[in-house]
Formats: sequence, C-alpha cells, structure tokens
Amino acid sequence: MPKSNRRANDAEDAAQSICYLPDMFTVLVTTLPVFGLIFCGAAGQKFKLLPKDAVSGLNAFVFYFALPCMLFRVVASAKPSELLDWRFAFAYIIGGFVLFQIGRWSSRCLWSNNRPESYARGTTVAHGNIGYMGLALVGELLGPQALPVVAIAILCDVFTVMGGAIVLYERNQLREAGTSKKLATIIGLVLKGLLKSPIVMSLLVGLVWLSLDIPLPKVLDNFTRLLAAAAGTCALFAIGASLDAGGLKLDRQVWSMIGLKLIVHPAIVAMLMFWVFKVDADRAMIGVLCASLPGASNTFIVAQRYGVKAELLSNAIVAGTFVAVVTVSLTIWLLNFK
Repeated sequence: MPKSNRRANDAEDAAQSICYLPDMFTVLVTTLPVFGLIFCGAAGQKFKLLPKDAVSGLNAFVFYFALPCMLFRVVASAKPSELLDWRFAFAYIIGGFVLFQIGRWSSRCLWSNNRPESYARGTTVAHGNIGYMGLALVGELLGPQALPVVAIAILCDVFTVMGGAIVLYERNQLREAGTSKKLATIIGLVLKGLLKSPIVMSLLVGLVWLSLDIPLPKVLDNFTRLLAAAAGTCALFAIGASLDAGGLKLDRQVWSMIGLKLIVHPAIVAMLMFWVFKVDADRAMIGVLCASLPGASNTFIVAQRYGVKAELLSNAIVAGTFVAVVTVSLTIWLLNFK
C-alpha cells in the first residue's frame, strides 16, 4: 500500500477513535453530577458534618414523602400505553429471576450451604437501587417523559425479586420452626406487607387515578410537584449518607456479587430486551440501565431481619456503588443514549 494511502487510513482511524471521546464526555457530564451528589452525602457522613439523626430523617423524608409524590405524579400523568408494556415487564422480571437464581446457587455451591444467606446474596445481585438512583439518572438523561418506564421496572423488581425473596425467607423460618403454612398464605402475607410500602402504594394510587382519566386538581398538582422536585436530589444524597465505607473488606465473594450485579445483570436483561422479547429500543435501553444500577440498601435490611449476617452484603453494596461510577457510565455509553 502506498505511504500516502497508509497515512490517510491512519488519519481516518485516529479521527474515528477521537470522535468517541465527546460521546463519553457527554455521558460523564450527566453521570458524574448524579454520583457526585451521592459522594457529597458520603462525605457529609464521613466527616460528621451531619447531625446525629440527619440520615434517618432524610431517608424518612425521601421514602415517605418526596419519592411517593414523584412516583404518583409519574404514573397519574402517564399514558396507559406507557405502563402496559408486557414485553418490557416479562424481560425485566425474567432477568431478575435469572440473576437471583445465579446468585443463590453460586452462593450455595461456592461459599455457604446456608439457605437464608443464599437468598440474601441472590437478592443483592438482582435487586438494584432503581427507586432512589434510577429515577434521578433516567430523569437527567431523558427527561420526565421516560420515568413511567422506570416505574414499571420498580414494580417488577419489588414484587418479584424482593417479594419472592421474602417468601423464601418466611418459608425457611417456618420450616426451621417445625410449623407448616400453605405457600399461598405466605405469599398473601408478603403481598399485604409490600402493599403497605409508600413506594408501592403511591404507584398503585397513581394507577387508580390514571384509570379515572381526570386531571390533577391545581392544589394537589402544585403540592405533589413541590415534594417531587426534592426527591431526586435528596434521594441521591441519602444514598451517600447511608453508605458506611469504614472497615470495608473486599474479597472474592464481594467482587463476585459486584460483578454479577453491575455486569452480568444488565447483560442478561439486554439480551432479553433486545433479542428475545424485542422491546422498543428506547424502553429497552432504560431497562438495561435500571439493571446496571448497584444493589439497594434494603437488601441487607431485610436480610438482617431474618437473621443473616449482613456485613458481606453491605460491603458489596457500598463498594458496588463506587464501582458503578465506571460501569454505569460505560453502560450508558454503550447503549448510546441520545
């Protein structure tokens, strides 16, 4: 090949490689401020800049007031077609189920034969922080019109992964106590408990309002708008303030859970969304992004309630949140969000 042609090809290759830099730069412009709010919360807690009960108070505000108002508005103002997407729902549910089983069986085969521990690890790799982090991130990337898809992911996640794990925890407790209770009864009790969650309740009330096909009264609209506006910022800050990186221990078990949650989970959901169920591309990208988010703190809260030592889970969630700065940014870049 003539030298002039080689130089031209080299210049073209260099130009093509450089043209990817603005794309990644654009991604980081969006993701770094989101994670920056998390790190602000972590710094406030680390350097004792927050009052003693500030973290629990902030979490209570987000969980009981701001986030429910945001989700109610998202659902109540959506179009029915935006929420009735069975392809998306099935793809997300199956992806979560597969990851739960991978986490559960890898735990029993490689680390411990203890059933509750396997349920806890399965939940850690399948249950992401969609409510606090996903809404803020998708809202920044695509705007409020994309949030109904995140609401579907939240419902799928809560009722299948978390709900299924609690059913297994309850069933194991009854087995160990030597008492019997029908599986249908256990499922009914778990569903009743989940329906009391402000997050789930706000979604369901939003669905009821949507079915009535009436606009929000001005007073209610303004009230929920003001509270909803605080949800994203406060939720991200609360995530960071709740992280405890002191004494963080990273071993093979922790790294395996981080890898399953941040890499394997979005990869499986991507295959299901794009190739198996052929979900609309824009919705599929949101589903993959939701699957790529780090584990949620309520995973180890529930595990502790059922007597599981949660230090390992806490380490995986805390470390995974920091690693997610890189993996979530790469996921968004690979998905090529516009």
